[in-house]
Amino acid sequence: MNVPWENKLRLSLVHGMAYPTAQPGEQYYLDSVKRLADDDFFSVLEILWIKDSKVRRTVREIAESAHAKLTYAAQPALLNQKLDLSSPDDLNRKRAIDQMKACVDEAAELGAERMSLLSGFYRGEQEREESMRLLVDSLDEICSYGDQMHMPITLEAFDREVEKKCLIGPAEDAAALTRAVRRNHPDFGIMYDMAHGPLLNEAARHGLNLLKRYLVHIHLGNCVKGDSTNPAFGDKHPRFGAKGGEHDVDELVRFIKILFDIGYIRRNPKGNRLPIVGFEIKPMPSEDPDTVIAGTKRVWREAWARLDLS
Repeated sequence: MNVPWENKLRLSLVHGMAYPTAQPGEQYYLDSVKRLADDDFFSVLEILWIKDSKVRRTVREIAESAHAKLTYAAQPALLNQKLDLSSPDDLNRKRAIDQMKACVDEAAELGAERMSLLSGFYRGEQEREESMRLLVDSLDEICSYGDQMHMPITLEAFDREVEKKCLIGPAEDAAALTRAVRRNHPDFGIMYDMAHGPLLNEAARHGLNLLKRYLVHIHLGNCVKGDSTNPAFGDKHPRFGAKGGEHDVDELVRFIKILFDIGYIRRNPKGNRLPIVGFEIKPMPSEDPDTVIAGTKRVWREAWARLDLS
């Protein structure tokens, strides 16, 4: 495709996945954030949970100096503490809601465009309807707080049976949830991850078509589905082309084409805020983060060059 992608979308990268050993409070963390901010390939940096306000201020300053935007991913705050926004236990659910409100404050302090989170856990079909009701209630409270702070909320859909085992989940449920939440909060939206589709046994075109009205963020990535002995099995987000993985250049070309077909990426964009298409790639322990990032950029350039929308 001869048209520059900068005319159609903004590319992002999940910092904490690309640099998994970088911990807030360590110099390597800030060095790696600056390394991404210095790379004009990425217009948006996706920042994971940061507890330290001093680190948040420094990250914001780096991004502003680089004319880069930020999004804030609160998923680790839920996962690391085993908090559940659809828990039948009122105390656990309140703790999860309160933590997300605190993360909204942190996202606002960062100057982030949006904050993302994930649903609670899947407890089986018998409890699915009640879990959905509780999740809608939780999101309504979080979104109301987000509205006060001018911080839109995004829910990322994960696998249901492999690793994260989340309620949301399949595209049908993600769409139903969004319809319910948007009755009061029209800025609420869904993040669809290319790497989660195979783990849900969900074809990308099927899932994206169902969610096209609700998408506010896209993740590109890879997964290993068929071999549980593979160290990258499950939701590990190995690099494109990793051994046993589901995705490489060919799959990325097809996925980008679908994003155009459903209108997430517009042939003739309107307005100044282009949609975010982000990479979530994690190096294996033997791999160097900068080398994996360089490979990711090569994969994108090749896929974009091969894209044919005729």
